[in-house]
Amino acid sequence: MFEPFRDHWLAAYPSAKLGGKPVGATLLGHPIVLFRPSPRTTPVAFPDRCPHRNAPLSAGVVRNGCLVCPYHGWTFDSSGACQRIPSLCNAVPEGLGITPYLVMERDGIVWVRLTGTTPPPPYRPDYLTDPKAHLSCSVMDIAMPGTLLNVIENFLDATHTHFVHADLIRTDSRRAKSRVAITLSNDRVEAAYTDEAPQTGLISRLFEGTRQSSSGRFILPGVAEIEIRSPQGTEFAMTAYVTPVTDTSQRAQVILALPSRGIIPGRLRHAILGPFLQAAIAQDRKILDLQQRNIARFGEERFHSTEVDLLRPYIRSLLQNGPAAAPSHREVILEL
Repeated sequence: MFEPFRDHWLAAYPSAKLGGKPVGATLLGHPIVLFRPSPRTTPVAFPDRCPHRNAPLSAGVVRNGCLVCPYHGWTFDSSGACQRIPSLCNAVPEGLGITPYLVMERDGIVWVRLTGTTPPPPYRPDYLTDPKAHLSCSVMDIAMPGTLLNVIENFLDATHTHFVHADLIRTDSRRAKSRVAITLSNDRVEAAYTDEAPQTGLISRLFEGTRQSSSGRFILPGVAEIEIRSPQGTEFAMTAYVTPVTDTSQRAQVILALPSRGIIPGRLRHAILGPFLQAAIAQDRKILDLQQRNIARFGEERFHSTEVDLLRPYIRSLLQNGPAAAPSHREVILEL
């Protein structure tokens, strides 16, 4: 599952959380270290390994704009050039250093490019560029156990919420029929829900207004997005940029968008809703961990799907085969 990601910008870390200390991350099995040479400067990304004795640079410190190894103090500037070797009386040998990765910041996320190619810019949700949206956004850094396909399916699947998130998002005893249109086109697939009754869980009762429609979509290489709209526009959106750490563990940088209109400021909405979302994330992490452990016990996946498993076949095909050769569309009635 690494292959679709290799020539893309990878979401590595929330910009707001990257301060004066180096931070370690793993992208596609590659350990990297991120740091800012100084406040408000563009982050720097290196392989998380000192070329001297391979100590993790993420355990070091940033000093005078340079990254200092915790083992012998070798010091590297933002270009990767070694500037100091303590105890060495002579000048640092020319050419000694680390090759940095390319980095950019956008939409509250630090993005890293592992290859020397020139990939297209990362997917940007429409709600971030809509001047009428009036949304307040924050970024969450989330680790999830499980394969890429299983984690993305979990994020976009409405049918597990009655049990994994019982009473928090939906309730099994209070279902209503909803029409879902599934559309596959090029690099994405979307499930659009209409005629949907208000969700019965605590989150919806406390925070949601009039729901007009909702959508769950997957965009290559690893974007999972949920959007809920009212007559006033987007009321809630979560865009998860999922990147594999290993075959059975994933990390996501998730943009959370909430309306800033009305009497409640956007930051306050995030503060109030945050604990409820963290509870839901913990529930998903638990069930994904149980699923992955059980798959390991049996030595393989052996899944059986029905028409209510809306998006998995399309996501699997996109990940394995790339963009769709031809668009397709179908509709399903669910009891949600």
